[in-house]
Amino acid sequence: MNIGKNCLGIIHNDCSQTYEQANEYLANAGDILPEVTGYFRSIKDIIAHNITASDSKKLIDQQQEKFDDVSKKEIPVCVIGNYSSGKSTFINAILGCEVLPSGDKPLTAKIYEIRCSDNSEAADVEFTSNHMVVTISFNRGGYAIRPESYSDELSARIRECLEKEKENALAQRVQSLLQVINDGAIDDRVKIHIPFNSASPLRNSEHPYVLFDTPGDNVANHEHHIQVLQEALRGMSNGLMLYVTVSDQLHTMSNQQLCDKVKAIQEIDTRFTMVIVNQADNADFSEYNRTEIIESPIPIILQPEGIYYVSSVMALGAKTSGDFIKENNSRIYRNNKGDYLLKKGGKICTVVILV
Repeated sequence: MNIGKNCLGIIHNDCSQTYEQANEYLANAGDILPEVTGYFRSIKDIIAHNITASDSKKLIDQQQEKFDDVSKKEIPVCVIGNYSSGKSTFINAILGCEVLPSGDKPLTAKIYEIRCSDNSEAADVEFTSNHMVVTISFNRGGYAIRPESYSDELSARIRECLEKEKENALAQRVQSLLQVINDGAIDDRVKIHIPFNSASPLRNSEHPYVLFDTPGDNVANHEHHIQVLQEALRGMSNGLMLYVTVSDQLHTMSNQQLCDKVKAIQEIDTRFTMVIVNQADNADFSEYNRTEIIESPIPIILQPEGIYYVSSVMALGAKTSGDFIKENNSRIYRNNKGDYLLKKGGKICTVVILV
């Protein structure tokens, strides 16, 4: 009996069995999906020509997008949560470097779309200003602005920042630029290519990932940001959601409202949602109640695959050997270094460190 790809033929000899390499080859679904997508695309116009109902044509377009999506390898990961939940620090921990600005006040006013750079010593940031696509490229020798003709009120502040920061490390230079353009008169989608830390699980994965950092629901034009996120996700496979919060916000109305909104985003596949309870280094585990956590609004609405208590600061410090741009993060890391287990209130709770 010969079966499958890399399977074995089974030859029966009385009570014994021997195994030989099978000749047949069963193609993996990922191998044939691009070909199926091509077939679908070739007959799409013929189908559309014979269908007049606008709803049916819209459905055909949607199905075409789905066929295109499943044949791509890039995996989008959407990090969502209200401000002060530590989304940016959490993403920095995944990347293994302090790229995104972080703090107690709302700092993310744009949708950041982050990919790993192929060059370990180069990065670039792309945004649109007054219908002009602007790219800031960083390398060991300095920086470049394209197009060179880019000139407006924001461009002067950008050039001043780049000159001031040009001697600093790559991640710090990118972070400083993001702080300048964050509230600038540019479109709400910013693309970032930067080398991930060698210890980052995403850098070592066989699949390319794109991370989306989103402003919290507390931002005035949040509805528009949701539209920007939906547009950014089109053409990709359905996005995976990591919902970030902190332990004392599990029951807040703002989180419940945000969960309801993201649940309705068709471009996000909520079946594989993970809830990240951040800042575990500062959580009061003496009040830890498993039932109360599971029955809070966030897991009830999102039905996540799991709820994970993490310390983004400790995870980031583990990758940067405790070297931080922010002194407050350095202090937290020093105070909690090595404390993978916290014992509070007679209970031992594991602080999950991202690796």
